[in-house]
Amino acid sequence: MMTTYIFSYVHPMDKSIAFTVEPRRRFLRQVSPRSLFRYGKKPSTRELALSDSIIKWVACYRAVEEIDQGFFNGGGNTCSLCEFYLQCQKCVIAEFTNEGGCGGTPYSNAAIECTYNNSGEEDFDEILNEIGFLVAVHRHFYGKLPTPIYNAIPRDAYCRWKNYEART
Repeated sequence: MMTTYIFSYVHPMDKSIAFTVEPRRRFLRQVSPRSLFRYGKKPSTRELALSDSIIKWVACYRAVEEIDQGFFNGGGNTCSLCEFYLQCQKCVIAEFTNEGGCGGTPYSNAAIECTYNNSGEEDFDEILNEIGFLVAVHRHFYGKLPTPIYNAIPRDAYCRWKNYEART
């Protein structure tokens, strides 16, 4: 039996990665040959893991915008940084914020906005803040984003990177 997805978003730099939301489960699922939780292969560099995490949140934003209902974003199961590091203390996010476990980031509020999107709001500020935060981390460690990643990011999110500074 083939599953029909209510949302699907393909990674702009790696067409083998897709993020989907299934109708019954309302769970963001990463379908990828590079996914540690499915095929045993993980991103090969810190920068690639961070870029993939940015795209995960772009997919969340697009899904919430398109299906207009809440779903679970997958947490660490769909986070390339979690797959790459396996220990929060060594993660590039912890290095940027000087806190472990995504502390000091907009993640918690973005995850809540993703899961409980029943408010009818259409601005999705928290998800856009999370994308902006991840862009700030990328710019801090690696400079400009690759063009396909940059082009995939909503303009409202991209301009928010200036709100975040490294606390290392």
